[in-house]
Amino acid sequence: MFDLEKAIKAWKKNLVRSPALEDTYISELESVLRDEVADLVSQGESEEEAFRRACAGMGEASEIGVEFSKVRPPQRRLGPNGLRPPFLSALLWSYFRIALRKIRRQKGYSFITIAGLAVGLACCILMMLWIHDEKSFDRFHANRDSIYRLIKVTRTSEKTTFDARTPYPLGEAILEKVPEVVNFVRYQGVFGRWEMTHGDKTFYNDNIGTADPSFFEIFTFPFIQGDPKTALIDRSSIVLSESMARKYFGAEDPMGKVMTMHQGREAFKVTGVMRDVPKNSHLMFDCVIPSVNFWEWWDGAELGWNMIMFYAYIQLAPNTSVAAVGKKIAGVLHENVPTSRAEFIVQPLMDVHLKSNFEWDLDNYAQGSQSTLDIFTLIALGILLLAMINFMNLSTARSANRAKEVGLRKVTGAFRVDIIKQFLGESVVLSFISFLLALLLVWQALPLFNSLAGKQLSLIRVVQAGMLPALLVVTLLTGLLSGSYPALFLSSFQPANVLKGGWFSRRRGQPILRRSLVVFQFTLTLMLVIGTAVVDRQLKFVGEKDLGIDTHNVVTFNGFFDQFPSARNILLANPNVLNVTCSDSPQFDQRGISDITWEGKNPQDEILFFPVRVDADYLQTFRIGLAEGRFFSRDFPSDATESLVLNEAAVRAMGLTSPIGKRVTVGGEAYAVIGVVRDFHQSSLHRPIEPMILRTSRLPIPPTCVRINPDNTTETIAFIEETMKTFMPNVPFNYEFLDDRIEGFYSSERKVETILSLFTGIALFTACLGLFGLASFLAEKRTKEIGIRKVLGAKVGGLVWLQAWEFSKWILLSGLVAVPVAYYEAVQWLRGFTYHIRPGVDIFLIAGLLTWSAAMFAVGFQSVRAAIANPVDSLRYE
Repeated sequence: MFDLEKAIKAWKKNLVRSPALEDTYISELESVLRDEVADLVSQGESEEEAFRRACAGMGEASEIGVEFSKVRPPQRRLGPNGLRPPFLSALLWSYFRIALRKIRRQKGYSFITIAGLAVGLACCILMMLWIHDEKSFDRFHANRDSIYRLIKVTRTSEKTTFDARTPYPLGEAILEKVPEVVNFVRYQGVFGRWEMTHGDKTFYNDNIGTADPSFFEIFTFPFIQGDPKTALIDRSSIVLSESMARKYFGAEDPMGKVMTMHQGREAFKVTGVMRDVPKNSHLMFDCVIPSVNFWEWWDGAELGWNMIMFYAYIQLAPNTSVAAVGKKIAGVLHENVPTSRAEFIVQPLMDVHLKSNFEWDLDNYAQGSQSTLDIFTLIALGILLLAMINFMNLSTARSANRAKEVGLRKVTGAFRVDIIKQFLGESVVLSFISFLLALLLVWQALPLFNSLAGKQLSLIRVVQAGMLPALLVVTLLTGLLSGSYPALFLSSFQPANVLKGGWFSRRRGQPILRRSLVVFQFTLTLMLVIGTAVVDRQLKFVGEKDLGIDTHNVVTFNGFFDQFPSARNILLANPNVLNVTCSDSPQFDQRGISDITWEGKNPQDEILFFPVRVDADYLQTFRIGLAEGRFFSRDFPSDATESLVLNEAAVRAMGLTSPIGKRVTVGGEAYAVIGVVRDFHQSSLHRPIEPMILRTSRLPIPPTCVRINPDNTTETIAFIEETMKTFMPNVPFNYEFLDDRIEGFYSSERKVETILSLFTGIALFTACLGLFGLASFLAEKRTKEIGIRKVLGAKVGGLVWLQAWEFSKWILLSGLVAVPVAYYEAVQWLRGFTYHIRPGVDIFLIAGLLTWSAAMFAVGFQSVRAAIANPVDSLRYE
C-alpha cells in the first residue's frame, strides 16, 4: 500500500544530499510538492501516480525516482482522463498537461492570451485566403506565361498617359513585322445595355465581348460544343457561355440557332458553347462575337489607326526579350502614324489583375490592387504581431509569480534548456489551441468577409490550396516567437537569488521592454485608426464634391431609338418628368479619339479626346453650365452636321484663347465651335477631367436619360415603363439611376474602407485586450500600495488617475511615432485621386482621442476596482 508521507520523507532525505540547497529551503520545496500532489489528486489521480507526476513536473532526477520504481514500477496507461495518447511523447504530453493546468488555474489570463492569438491567426487565415484568390487570377490559361497585354504610353509636356487600349489595325501589323509575336487578339467589351433576342425571349446583356477569331486559341476557355479554333471565323457567329445558352434555349440544343441584337438589325448564329468564365478571370463575358462587327458599327474603316477602342493581347515565342518587343511595336506604330511618339509597355498577363492602374481599362473585371493587397497583408500580420506582443507582455509581467517555480525547478535538477523547453512547449500548446479557435472564427466570419470583399471564399480552400501546412508552420512559429522572450527571460533566473526574494523587483529591463511593446502595439493601432479616418474623409469628400453635373434623380435606359421624338413628347406630358434627353450619360462609353486637328496644333502632340453624343436637351437635363457661346438647338438644323461644343479642358488642351468660331477637324470632317461648356466630371475623381468634344448624334441610339420628380419616383418609373412598352412591347425595361453608377466608381475604395475599419476594430480590440490583462496584473501588484494610499487619505479619482496616467504616457508616445508615418502613407494613398482632401490636424486628434478612450476603457475597469477596494483587505493581501 502506497504511503504518501513515507514517500515525501524519502524524497526530502534525497534532497539533503544536494549541496545546492540550504536547509531553509527544504520546507519551500516540500510545500510546492504537496500542492502539486493535492492538485493532481483532485483531478482523480491516485496518490502514488500524483506523487510520480509531481516529482517529474518539478524536474526531479534524483535517486528516489529509481528506488521508487523498484518498489512499484510505473504503469503506462493510454486513453482519456488525462492519460497520454500513444502518438505523443512523454515530454510533449507533459507540456500539454501543464499548459492545460495553467489554463484552468488562470482562466482570465488564459482567455486573454488564447483569444488574442486566435483573433490574430484568424486575420492571418483570412488574408491568406484572400491573397490566394487574388493571385489566382488568369492562372487557368494554358499559355499564361507567354501572353502579354499592350499598354500605350503617351508623353506630353503636361503629363504621361498610360492607355490600356491600342489602335485597331496594330494587331495585324505587328504580327507581320515582329517575328517574336506568334499570335495576337483584340478584345473589347460592348459597354452599356444591348438587347439580345431569340424567338420571344429578349434580355439585356451587359457582358457581350467582341474578339478576333484567335481569341480561343490564345486564352483557355473550355468548350462544351463547337470548335474553339473556328468558332469566330464567320462575321455572324456567336459563342455563348453555358449559363447564357441555358437562359435562352433551356434544354434545347443551341448550336446553329440564330440570335439577333440591335433591334433585330444584326443576326448571329450560335457556333459554340463554352464553360462559364471563371470568377478569377480579368475578362468577364457571357458571349463573344467577332470584333469586325464593332469595328464596322463605329466606322472603323474611316477612323483607321485613330480608332482606339480595343485591348490588344499578344503571345510571344519562348525566350523573347519583352523590352525589345515593346520597342519594335512602337516602331510599327510610328511607321503608320508618323506624328505619334507613343511607346509601349508589354504587360504580363499575370500582372493585369493587380498591377493595372491605367486610363481606359474598363474591361478589367474586379480589378485588384497590389498595393491594397500589400497593405492588408501587413495589417493582418500586424494584428498577429499585436497578439504575440500581448502574449509576451503578459507572460513577462506575470513572470514574477513564476520566478520561485523556476528557482525550485532548477535546484531540483532542471537545466536551463529544460526550462526553455517547458515554457516554449506551453506557448506552442496555447498557440495550437488558438489555431483551432481561429478556424472556428474564420468559419463564422467568412460570410461577412465575402460580402465585404465581394469574394466567394470558403474554409475548404485552406486544404484544397495546400495552405494547411503553411498555416501549421505559422502557428508553430507564432507559438515559438510568442514564448521566446518569456522562456529565455525566466530561464535566466538564479535560483538562490530568486528564493531569497527581492531580486525580481530590482530587474529594470523587464518593465522597459513591457512598456516598449505596449508603445509598439498602440503605434500600429493608431496608424490603422488614422488610415481608416483618412479613407472615410476622402469618400465623404467624393460624395459631397460638386461634379459640375447633376446626376441626382436621373434615370437612364436603352429604348425608343427611332421613335424617340414621339416618345419624348409623351414623357414630357407627365408633370413628374422634368427633362428628357437622348445622350451619352456619364461613363457610358469608353471611346477615345485622337484624329483631331485645329489651327495652330503642334503636329507632334497626341491628345486623346473624349467624344460625347448629345442632343439639344443635354445641358438642361444634366444641369451643366455654359461657359461661353451657345449650345445645340433644334432651331439650327445645321448643328447636327456642322457644329460642335468643347468643354473647358478641351479648350486648354488645344491652347485656344477664343474658341468660338474656330474650325476643328474630327476624323476628316470639319466643324465650327459654337460653344464651351463648363468642366464637369464624366468619370471618377481618380482621373482629371478629360478634354471632351460634344456633337449631336446623327441617329437616336444613345441611351434615354430622364430627370424625374423625386417625390413620386415609383409612379414615374411605372409610367416610363408603360410608355416604353407602348413603343417597344418586346423589349424589357431595364433602368438604373445615374447616382448608382457614380457610386460604382468608388466601390473598390468602399470595400477598402469597410475591410480597413473591420481590421482596425480588431487591432484596437487586440491591443486593448492586452492592456486590460496588463492593467489587471499591475493593479494586483500595487494592491498594498493602493491600500496604504487610501489609509493616508487618497481619493478614488486620484488613485484611478495614478494608474491611468502611466498608460496614457505610453499612448502619447505611440502618437508621436504613429502620426508622421500615418501622414506619409495617407498622402501616398491620396495621390491615387486627382481630386482629394488634405489630411488635417483634426483627423489625427480625433484618431488619437478615440484610441486613448478605448485604452482608458480597458484600463479603467481594473483601476476603479483596485481604487474602491477596502484598504483593510488590501493591506492583508499576501
